[in-house]
Amino acid sequence: MGFGILFTGYLLTFFVSLVNYGFIIRLVGYALMSIALLKLREFGKEFLYPLILALVMTVYGIYDAVYQGAGVLSIKLPQFFEATADAMTYVNLIGMTVLNFCILYAVYSITTRLELSKQRNMAIRNAIIVAVYFILNMLALGPLANNETYIKYFALPIFLIQLGWTILNAVLIFSCYMYICPEGDEDMPRRKSKIGFVEKMIEESDRRMDQAAKDTEEYMRKKQREKIERAENKASKKKKK
Repeated sequence: MGFGILFTGYLLTFFVSLVNYGFIIRLVGYALMSIALLKLREFGKEFLYPLILALVMTVYGIYDAVYQGAGVLSIKLPQFFEATADAMTYVNLIGMTVLNFCILYAVYSITTRLELSKQRNMAIRNAIIVAVYFILNMLALGPLANNETYIKYFALPIFLIQLGWTILNAVLIFSCYMYICPEGDEDMPRRKSKIGFVEKMIEESDRRMDQAAKDTEEYMRKKQREKIERAENKASKKKKK
């Protein structure tokens, strides 16, 4: 299923890759996301845009793996890599941001069609957070690059914002995996998560939603009975007169 592979690739690209030698993990993540988005095209043309960006970032991932890998192994590279290193920093930031916007747009579109209001609202919220991160990061790389005060007080918040939208986007993608199915599988039961605590959280959420639906139905029945009783009492009083 596309959303499951996308979830795995997303975590590898934006979360697991924060460790040492993350450039290798990032390349694998972009490749997995490309495969997932290719599968997700069956849901709509909106997934074509993030697919194109994922393929572009896979190419960037190859460049980054070669550049950083050569540094680790002390291998001398052609002058091209050194000459383009600064520009590639912007390519990475812009490409990563646009890719996330495209994924969120695709999720927003499909959840709007399927009337999944919770996931749709999550996509809007996450897009705003990603936009704030992009603006702050561009300031850090551009006009305020050498501003010690900005670096001192905004470096950590920028990192925390990045960590925040990474987690929120991963949760949104996983939610899509749990609740969106291919055409023809609408009557299939909800997929169960292999992660124990996640499955327990989802089961508890489903239980509360079912209970809320039952309570609402019972409340409406009670109000209907009271309405009928009032009408009968009113009719009975008129007959007595």
